[in-house]
Amino acid sequence: MKKTKGVLAFILACLMFVPSVVACKPAEEQHIHDFSKMVATDDFLREKGNCNKKTTYFFSCECGEEGTEFFEGDFVHDVVDKTTTYEYFASDSTATSATQFYGTCNGCGQKVTFEFGKNDSQRAKVGSNAKNMLDDKKVLIVGCSYNYYGKIVMNVNNNVTSQSSRINDKGYFYQLCKKNGANVKVTNWSFGGHDLTDLLGTSCAADRECGNGFNHLAQLTDRYYDYVSLMDIARPSKLTVEEYIEELKGFMKIFTDVNPNCKFIYSIPCGAYWYKNADRTDFKETYVGTVYAKEIAKLDNVIVMDWGKMIHDLIKGNAKVPSSTFTYNANSFIVGDGYHPNLLSGYINTLMTYCLITGETAVGQPTNLENGLEGSMSKKYKKANYVSNWYSNKPTNFIQIMDSASEMAAIQKVVNRYIDMQTYLYY
Repeated sequence: MKKTKGVLAFILACLMFVPSVVACKPAEEQHIHDFSKMVATDDFLREKGNCNKKTTYFFSCECGEEGTEFFEGDFVHDVVDKTTTYEYFASDSTATSATQFYGTCNGCGQKVTFEFGKNDSQRAKVGSNAKNMLDDKKVLIVGCSYNYYGKIVMNVNNNVTSQSSRINDKGYFYQLCKKNGANVKVTNWSFGGHDLTDLLGTSCAADRECGNGFNHLAQLTDRYYDYVSLMDIARPSKLTVEEYIEELKGFMKIFTDVNPNCKFIYSIPCGAYWYKNADRTDFKETYVGTVYAKEIAKLDNVIVMDWGKMIHDLIKGNAKVPSSTFTYNANSFIVGDGYHPNLLSGYINTLMTYCLITGETAVGQPTNLENGLEGSMSKKYKKANYVSNWYSNKPTNFIQIMDSASEMAAIQKVVNRYIDMQTYLYY
């Protein structure tokens, strides 16, 4: 018993001793502020600058404590007219800076830069959102031959009109999602020579294999989709801008009546700018939509995607691929007929669609999206057969560009740039 009491007394003494040890923190573990960090954010703002005086910030400690000494940041200019087209482009985004453009300060009249869009650290990483946002999701890609020439979806003959024959498309969009871990379900509703009215209205006027008056919409019996890509080459001339917007709203209602959360991509193709080797931008009101693209962007659940403008600007030399060793011209993006997109253009279309849906960066995305599943007519669009089928002895370098990892990485950088630019706002 005495021995037991002795053990208990010892344990009690130890327990009483432990708190005093914990409370006694060694001097070397005590935090000593080091006000040496230069963090130029509002958290440490001392005084906001203007055209003549730089903004000042307090030095800070890594623990977040603010010091009393301060350092200078930048002047603050008042740029009112922030136009983000190629004429005003200054530099691509970095980890800490969004895409930069030139503007004129309203206060001092100086030519200065301003940021627009996201910096690279704000973009989601490659593949980080694919599974969450696209796995088992249903995507409908509606449009004409500009979709399958670029292979965002595979080529299917116009007389194949049933929805069951056009599901499970394995084109570039499916392949990109798959490589990033998402098993997306793509329906190919793209028919050569058709506009949206032909495909989503009740009577087709395309005068193609399907036949005049054919009701494509009646074939689209399953209308539950998570994402729908809509593409017209031009606003139909018989419709005013207001009538066209109302028509689009009606087309979108077809899908939101079934799935109220359906989201839409309004895709502006290269044919809106470049047709039969001619620059169409002089006819913007008819072909590009100086008014309606901006208005479409205001609609609920709609993103305007201007992949055609990026291709046009590269053809014209208005935009440059950073550190490129290639010479770009119309044949780099357009097939021998002078208007249809090639596989490089289709990759840009695919990548921009994917990035706008997921919010992921374009830089570092997979580039080899060939699937080896081409059959019948689609064999003409296989990468190995493409040049001989569609260029008629015209020289093109798009295969070499697509085979260059460094060049494709630079093109991906330009895709990020054009997503940021939102060029349709300034037609």
